Amino acid sequence: MANGKKRRNSKEIFLDSLRELLRDTGKDLVPNHEFRQFLKWDEDKYNDTRRELIKSGQVRVGQGQGGKVGLPDAQAKRLVKVFISYSHADSEFMKEFKKHINPIVTNNGIELWDDGQLIPGEHIDISIRKKLLDADIVVMLVSIDYLNSYYCMDIELTESIERHEKGECRVVPIILRNCMWSQAPFKSLKALPDDGKPVNSFLNLDDAFTNVAKGFLRVVADVAEKFK
Repeated sequence: MANGKKRRNSKEIFLDSLRELLRDTGKDLVPNHEFRQFLKWDEDKYNDTRRELIKSGQVRVGQGQGGKVGLPDAQAKRLVKVFISYSHADSEFMKEFKKHINPIVTNNGIELWDDGQLIPGEHIDISIRKKLLDADIVVMLVSIDYLNSYYCMDIELTESIERHEKGECRVVPIILRNCMWSQAPFKSLKALPDDGKPVNSFLNLDDAFTNVAKGFLRVVADVAEKFK
């Protein structure tokens, strides 16, 4: 798991949690008492943080008993949620992938998640499954280690393929290293890089991941179009 991760302040927690609750409920505004219970904050902490965010224009208020709170329209748009499924043997490839798609994540309203974002005390299986079931796109970083990982293949992949076939998410295989992925359950899916050429077979990894990032951007644009 990632170490030295920056601790979020109260305003960041407030905004992140508000986005999550609005997405889950499909509402534009949520009652203050309901959101305060969701945060499990005392009234003073909640009101002080809310006032600061109202002053800075980062949240908006609504009418109703006890008042309501929401996000400005520009912030309230539906985010594309991406889950990265990978073997820890390929952690360095995963880091390179994330670096190359960072401009896409920043510019296209993407919520990117991998298990490195788990925090101490979280129930690993429950948290991973929740993120997996919420994902609009599941990126699989495929290698021989991935194909031999029980957790990747029997849990993350199985769940994702079922949702893909129901049209609930998009599964995107990214071939990191040469392996017999043509025998895997996702063999019929179009893979990245182009033509399923393994990332590590490119002379330059930047070229490989740029190819992957371009394909990833097309998937994001296609999925995001359905939210309009």
